[in-house]
Amino acid sequence: MGISRRRDGLFLEVNRAFEEVMGFGREEVRGRTSVELGLFSAGMGREEVMRRLSDGSARDVEVTVRDRWGNDHIGLFSIEPVIIDGEECLVTAFKDITGQRKAEEELRRERDFAQGLIDSTPAYFVAIDASRKVLMMNRAFLEKLELGDEEVRGLPYLEHFVPEEEREEVGGVFDILINTDRPTFNINRVRARDGRELLVEWHGRRVRGGEDGYFFGVGIDITERVMRERELERLNADLARYAHTLSHDLKGPLSNALGYAQTLQRMMIGDDAADTLRGEILDTIVSSLEKMNEIIEGMLEYVRAGSSGERKEDVPLGLMAEGIVQELKESGRLGEVRIELDPHLPVVRGNPLRFHQVLSNLISNAVKFSSRRPGARVRVGLREEGGTRLVFVEDNGPGIPQEDLERVFE
Repeated sequence: MGISRRRDGLFLEVNRAFEEVMGFGREEVRGRTSVELGLFSAGMGREEVMRRLSDGSARDVEVTVRDRWGNDHIGLFSIEPVIIDGEECLVTAFKDITGQRKAEEELRRERDFAQGLIDSTPAYFVAIDASRKVLMMNRAFLEKLELGDEEVRGLPYLEHFVPEEEREEVGGVFDILINTDRPTFNINRVRARDGRELLVEWHGRRVRGGEDGYFFGVGIDITERVMRERELERLNADLARYAHTLSHDLKGPLSNALGYAQTLQRMMIGDDAADTLRGEILDTIVSSLEKMNEIIEGMLEYVRAGSSGERKEDVPLGLMAEGIVQELKESGRLGEVRIELDPHLPVVRGNPLRFHQVLSNLISNAVKFSSRRPGARVRVGLREEGGTRLVFVEDNGPGIPQEDLERVFE
């Protein structure tokens, strides 16, 4: 607080609080003006104070004053004219609210930061009060609903955004959030302005209880995902029907061919070399037809049981690899390629047909692409990495060009 003469603005007296806040002693202040002391500078509010004083007095005008060390203080400035010893004077009072304004500014920055995070996320965000009315929605949710912030505030959420047939269920979720601290999870449809319905996965939590409480929900739009899943289910069903039809169509002629080949096999009883050779060739044909029959039977079994219903049994990979090599040798595809089989190949649990397809493809490809070079070698081995046993097929062929690696499994 201070007292100054109105006619020239010279300070007559200041109190101890003025000395402590502004850093000037009484003797330094007396006989000097606020301008001489540098208490005000342009834009700090002095002009507004003087304008109001011309109307008689000024009350609680927010101004900024500067202490002797150059620090700014925000406060509420009041000034009243009085008569002291026949001289018109001004009594000024200053309430320092610097700490309050700094706290408000920090709160504003935190609020803007939180709002920025909420608005930048692609997930939906909605805050709802205890009366089930909308407090706010984030930008992503508003844009999807094609609504504005002012349009949704205060709207009863259930009546405006939830289809009638789901309101009771969603209302039960709201009861949990209003009355308990339990987090919630639910999936429900949300209605947009144009009548479109979004399927949203919601995660809810209460922020504050009581009549003035509220809770929020974070939603993930799963509309397109569910549509893709349903389309995939339809395509899988179509594929299963196609595989079933194809397998049946193949099985008829294959059974006929296999039956005739087996009949010829039983009829080959000659002892001459030609009959022996024909018998070996016929044995190879029968073996190949039986393998094709196994593949078709496996397809039928897969279609009937579904991917989760495949039969599983112990599969000795060593014996399986030996059989595959023998098939390559009998068909003439092995050529001069040397095959090395690790004697410790394990017995694994799974579908034997699937394992045979994988191992046969790997070994056949290794033989095919390494057979053109002298000293061609294919190795089927076993190694451990991080406690896991890995079966591998390697060859000394030309390898796969670097630019084609990403397309290997296409």
